Amino acid sequence: MLTTKLIQASIAGVEGYTRTFDFNFFKLTEEVGELAVEIQVEQKKLPSEKGGKDGVVGEAIDVALCALDIAFLQLNKQGIRNIEEMEHVLNQVASTKLARWEKKLEQLQSEESFL
Repeated sequence: MLTTKLIQASIAGVEGYTRTFDFNFFKLTEEVGELAVEIQVEQKKLPSEKGGKDGVVGEAIDVALCALDIAFLQLNKQGIRNIEEMEHVLNQVASTKLARWEKKLEQLQSEESFL
């Protein structure tokens, strides 16, 4: 998915109305809102008619794709234009973030065992 999205973003380029940080941030916000609705439908806090056809997973993917588009624009702005190099940077950042999440989860689980 990562490679495909980066190639798609590369083809779209960095110029034009839809290729700005503002536009992509607004799209990301819209997708997060749609994800929130799907979660509420899933938890029976909203009627199923309020949900869309994509469900929680589909909307979560939309959020990820919007976020990747923003990352692509930023990497491009930093002069990184090679897809493989972009993948390397994104994987490196993701690994660091995942390690932090894992540490935080372990901390929360150990705190939970004391309760």
